[in-house]
Amino acid sequence: MVKTREFDIQNYLNDPESIIYFLNAALEANDAHFFAQALGEVVKSEGMTKFAQRSGIPRESLYQILSGKGNPRLDTLMRVLDNLGFTLSLRPLEENEEETSKDHKNKEGIVHREPAYA
Repeated sequence: MVKTREFDIQNYLNDPESIIYFLNAALEANDAHFFAQALGEVVKSEGMTKFAQRSGIPRESLYQILSGKGNPRLDTLMRVLDNLGFTLSLRPLEENEEETSKDHKNKEGIVHREPAYA
């Protein structure tokens, strides 16, 4: 009989490159709750208590905002990322992503693009 063990992403978040790859993949899902949950996995891989002490964010608050159920503010997410040694950056949509975006023209003919998460 083959023995298996439960997959735990935290076992693979052991270097900055892996963490960046993981968080970028979560961002590409365009789901704020999913990204917060992914960020929570990164923080847990470091140790929630240790991270809470270093960041000054109470451990209970970290569990709540990084659970995927909370709705953390952008400044809180940026504070967590900063304490992990990362920052957010932007890139233009790729051509095929632009085609799937919802565009609307107002009375003046100016195109307004709805965000992908709307």
